[in-house]
Amino acid sequence: MTPRLSIPPDAITSWLPRHHVLPATSGILSSIAPFSVFFVAMACCLMAALGLKAQDTLLFENKWKLPVIIEEENEYEVIYRKAEWVNSPLYVIEKRFITNISYLDTLEAAKKFKSRPFDGSNIDLWVKPLDTNTVLLRGRLLHMDDTMLMIRHRGSFFPGKPKIRSELVSVITYDHIQRLEYRKRSKMRKSAIIGAATGFVAGTLTGLLFFNDTPACENGGIDGKPPCDPNLKSPMTRFEKSLILGAGAATGGFVTGGIIGGVRIKFIIGGKKDRYNQAIPHILRSLN
Repeated sequence: MTPRLSIPPDAITSWLPRHHVLPATSGILSSIAPFSVFFVAMACCLMAALGLKAQDTLLFENKWKLPVIIEEENEYEVIYRKAEWVNSPLYVIEKRFITNISYLDTLEAAKKFKSRPFDGSNIDLWVKPLDTNTVLLRGRLLHMDDTMLMIRHRGSFFPGKPKIRSELVSVITYDHIQRLEYRKRSKMRKSAIIGAATGFVAGTLTGLLFFNDTPACENGGIDGKPPCDPNLKSPMTRFEKSLILGAGAATGGFVTGGIIGGVRIKFIIGGKKDRYNQAIPHILRSLN
């Protein structure tokens, strides 16, 4: 009797090919790995594109940062495009709202700075200094920024020589200003012209509505007609009377309109920078 060969079960399994069994989580990761690579690549491309556009950064009121492309800058404004927009429109922001401007390329930024032409000849300005011994200055605005203003006013070359006069320029910082008053010169002229035109039209129409022609005057008292003074002017028609009334109303309207347009706008500064900065945009808007 042939004896049976006894083979242990472990030996049988050892002959079979061995395969490494992965955990379940490893299978999930292997299935999403291609998608992860794709998303990472897309994010890198977007960040690279944004980085190319975000040339500069504006910090608004020390709170909000905005990546921008600055097109032009001057003493008072920044003209920019939003970096995250492909075809962003141009925006204009006053510098008083900007806390800081960060440039990616300072050399390129220097080329973007343009000196804004300043023409303050349209503004009459009154400056009351904090120093009570200093007289009220009245003149034309020559320049204005966030720390000081320059006013052009009349003055004498030499004391005691009032006939030798010239225009002087005074530089006054905000901490030396008690009160600012200004008016727009062109507004006063425009208001006066509008008042004169309105008065002339209103007066003429009123005359045409209520006046009548003056009858001819015949001397001698013939047929009971009253005698007339031969020195009197010829009788006036209703239209002539209306024109005279319109001319008088136009004069009154011119004066009234000039007074209304010449009203000064006042700002109490008291040497405070925040109050001075609040007055700046109101005055600069009147330059044009």
